[in-house]
Amino acid sequence: MEFVAVKAEGAGIGERLSAWDARLWRSMVPIRTQAIGNQFEGEARFASVGRLRLLRIKADQHRIERVTDEERASSGLAKLIFQREGSGQVRQFGRETTLSPGEWTICDADRPFMVTSGDASEQIILLLPRDRVTIGTSDLGLHAARTFGDAAAGGTARMLPSYLASLFDEIGTVEEGACDELVDMAAQLARLALSEARRAIPTITRRETLRLRVKDYIRRNLRDPALSIDRVADAFSCTKRHLHKVFSEDATTLNQFIWAERLNRCRETLSNPALMCRSITEIAFMWGFNNSAHFSKAFKERFGLPPGVFRANARQQAILTPALH
Repeated sequence: MEFVAVKAEGAGIGERLSAWDARLWRSMVPIRTQAIGNQFEGEARFASVGRLRLLRIKADQHRIERVTDEERASSGLAKLIFQREGSGQVRQFGRETTLSPGEWTICDADRPFMVTSGDASEQIILLLPRDRVTIGTSDLGLHAARTFGDAAAGGTARMLPSYLASLFDEIGTVEEGACDELVDMAAQLARLALSEARRAIPTITRRETLRLRVKDYIRRNLRDPALSIDRVADAFSCTKRHLHKVFSEDATTLNQFIWAERLNRCRETLSNPALMCRSITEIAFMWGFNNSAHFSKAFKERFGLPPGVFRANARQQAILTPALH
């Protein structure tokens, strides 16, 4: 297995970030990197084995975000993030965790997520098919943006970061034919670690499991203007009253969650340079709104700007910092 070295190179920060994304992410997951501050320096090494990709990244403060790509099919990938130096924050499914050295977490690469890396951060990342890490009917959403491998953890959850760090450090001394098997072993360790974690987290109740399943159903059906609490109740063969109880511990009601997710997707689409040709009304209707005035009012209340102003700002930002597309 041959590791490819990548440096953030270019005349300006926008050029650096665009080239960085193209080399590291474009072929697997649509991700956009944003610098935190007025500079960005970074270096990475990566290798691919089939649908597995192993990366080690050292970089200045930055943020990566999974962006909408209407033309790309689902990747079916999970993203494991291991903090080797510095700190990192990972957000997905409304949860956020902060990673310290030796800790790791996982994301669903086909759902919106955000990773913010602190100064002098070093991370090891493993991209692999979701079915390589899920156990039976285990939902990846149960594990996303949770911290594993901390001082209180044991077993495989603490072995996995050490194994990957050793793999990177010693790969040059390994016989060529053994490399694929060693990377495959990392996937198996991840699977075992999440299996252990599922048994060890007592807070994952049936109610939380149903809440995650409902949220996933809503996200997959946001384009349907008829999506409603009644429709969700029918899909899960339960009463509306039961659904309200399931969401009673959340900061928002189920109905608020539906509209908040629609607004989030509209925001992503409005900031996508590849979709600038679509009208604001078309985008609103694309994500389940059926009244442009209602959409404009709701968008401004949530994000502080009318959708037209937000899009103009996003277009200007795309000119200054070329996007992934």
